[in-house]
Amino acid sequence: MDENKRQKLKDIGYVIPGTCGQCKHGRFAEMSDGWGECFAEMSDGWGECGVHMYQHLKHTDERFLTVHTSGQCAQFERSPRGAGMLGAFTEFVDKKFPPDEGAVFRVIKVDPEGSGTDWVGHLGARITNAVRCCQNCTVIFGKWNDTSDVTFIPGELLALNDKARAIMDEIAPLVARDDLERSKTR
Repeated sequence: MDENKRQKLKDIGYVIPGTCGQCKHGRFAEMSDGWGECFAEMSDGWGECGVHMYQHLKHTDERFLTVHTSGQCAQFERSPRGAGMLGAFTEFVDKKFPPDEGAVFRVIKVDPEGSGTDWVGHLGARITNAVRCCQNCTVIFGKWNDTSDVTFIPGELLALNDKARAIMDEIAPLVARDDLERSKTR
């Protein structure tokens, strides 16, 4: 690789996420490594993880977990195949996963009394590094696109990880209290 190119990639913080497609545990049909007939029709990057298994509800046997080449998990180990695909760019593979995004939520509703109408076009967006405003209320602050701070109320958010679920569990009694107070004033 050209040294100026390498330096520029380093300067901009360029990383290639360590994904299932580059992992020694990933098994994908297009790699034809002795799978079997039933997976011959798999395409579009879908395959199996050779580490993670689960008990399928309809079948009695344990099965390898279906994964996508672009997916990630903490057991990533670069394979010789993956290194070969990337050539000189292998030094930019980032093996850290998951990135610590704190409490992560998805916006599922926009309430004019909560976040207001400013966020109407952003249903489905991810809110990261969320925290409670204080111990006495149900307001949740978070990061929008890792840049701007945003404020939501619980009914607008869906918890996506354990840290977010913990926040929702903490504020549940306060939400119930607020709902009861609102019902008395109607």
